[in-house]
This record gives sequence, C-alpha cells and structure tokens, in this order.
Amino acid sequence: DPDDVEINGTLTVAGATLVTPNAIIMALAGGNFIVQTNVSGSGGNGDIIVNGAVNWTNDTTFTLSAQRHINVNAEIANTGSGTVNLRADNQGACIASAGNCGTVTFSAGGQIKLGADGLANIYYNPTGSNNAADSNGVGPSYASPTDFSAKVIGGSLKSWMLVNDVNQLQAMNSNL
Repeated sequence: DPDDVEINGTLTVAGATLVTPNAIIMALAGGNFIVQTNVSGSGGNGDIIVNGAVNWTNDTTFTLSAQRHINVNAEIANTGSGTVNLRADNQGACIASAGNCGTVTFSAGGQIKLGADGLANIYYNPTGSNNAADSNGVGPSYASPTDFSAKVIGGSLKSWMLVNDVNQLQAMNSNL
C-alpha cells in the first residue's frame, strides 16, 4: 500500500496515490471497500486525505485505515444502512514520546452524512496521548474526548479513543 492516499477526482496532494470517488463507489456497489495506508511505501506519512465527495446507497461498509492521519475535507455520504469506519494510527504507533500521533480531522467542508440506520465508527488518538507519565505516574489524559457529533449527520456515531501502550491504559484508569 502507498504511504499517502488522496481521494479525489484529480491528484492535488504531491506524492500521494490517487483513488477516485467513482472507483470507490463502484467497489461499494459490489461489497465492502477498504482504503489503507502503511509504512511500506516510498514517501509521505501514511495519511488519507478525502478531497472529493464519496456518495453511495448500498448497505456496505466503507473503511479508511491510515498509518497516521485521516483528513476529511469533503462529504462521505450513504443514504442506506451503510457503515463508515475511519481508523487513524492503524499500527498503534502513538505511544509515550511518539513524535506525531495519528488522528481524524474534519475541515469546514468535511462531514459524514448517513441514513437513519447508518453507522459511523471513528477510531483516533486523543490530543496528548503521546505524553509520557510524570514522576507520579500521571500520563496522558483521556478526560476530554473529541466531539465529532457536529460532523456526523444522521445515523449513529461511535467514537473510540485508542489505547496503544501501558502508559495510556493507566491513564484510562484515572479518567473513568
């Protein structure tokens, strides 16, 4: 898989591999579809950038699974009972002192629109989840999850904060 992927009608992200919305829509017509990045490519950071709208009607699942970030700058929409999965940091690389933790972001034009029975799952690293524990064993905070509800219209939303190491697991204990 490539390091960076842009979903768009034309390539606008230098060095990224282009996947067109039409190719995705055609694939979703026949079943579930996954766009995935990892570290085995030849450049970039393992990001997925959605710059072109993806709209389909089948009750299939569209998954974006990124080594690092998922940036949603355009609409992802399903009018049926479909599912959208956004999975940042698919390698669990965000540990204490990691340089850059993968997360999911939405620009002003980015959103997920779902039918009444649709589902959006968003897996992300919360801000500061790469903080090391201090001398008292207090590490990153999971007390303030990201609120994605304004960017998911219709259907159901489930947000999942990732836990990638024991430091983060211990932090969960103090934020229950």
